[in-house]
Amino acid sequence: MSTPLKAVIFDLDGLAVDSEPYHVQAWYQAVAELGGELKEELLAYGFGRSVKETAEMIAKEYGVDAEALVELRNKLFDALTEGGIPPREGLVAAVESLRKMGMAVALASSGTSQYVSKVTKQLSVHYGISFDYIVTRDDVTRGKPDPEPFLAAARGVGIEAAYCAVLEDAPTGALAARRAAMTCIVVPNEHTRNLEFPGGCIIVSTLTEAVSYIATINATAAQ
Repeated sequence: MSTPLKAVIFDLDGLAVDSEPYHVQAWYQAVAELGGELKEELLAYGFGRSVKETAEMIAKEYGVDAEALVELRNKLFDALTEGGIPPREGLVAAVESLRKMGMAVALASSGTSQYVSKVTKQLSVHYGISFDYIVTRDDVTRGKPDPEPFLAAARGVGIEAAYCAVLEDAPTGALAARRAAMTCIVVPNEHTRNLEFPGGCIIVSTLTEAVSYIATINATAAQ
């Protein structure tokens, strides 16, 4: 008999909200304003990681100050997202379906608490989406690809890791999910679909497909 799932932990950027185009543009523009041309492999490194960690890697490559890069990048990102960040297609229906299935719904992000609070407030006010427990980069000692963010989210909703599924869009987050010994479901976006994901993850095209996969797991476990 397979193990039933009792909780689903969402990633935020690129998975719950369609923020990656803004992140990508902000990084490219910030590096350009500092006199460089951002390499794709450095951009790919940043998917799933915190802004600080990404900036440190980029700053080292181009010989610029990491703090100045973070400040410039954040200024550009804030301008680009002044009108808000839309949810990824299917998010509202996915959360509603999971709740009807009796699942706990959590969030584990590499973003700062200030950023995550701002985005989740928008999701709540404009789309009626809420999470039972939220973990940000500020809440943990080690960020993704370490499993700590997902394990903290599981503890927050009172569900053991074996009964949790993670929805991710980036290899870094998927690796964290695998290291947490959770069911890993990848829903890549236009910026991550060609990246290499760790073995053992299920890759689907949409959030709707991800929810259907979860429902199938639980239906099988109930037999």
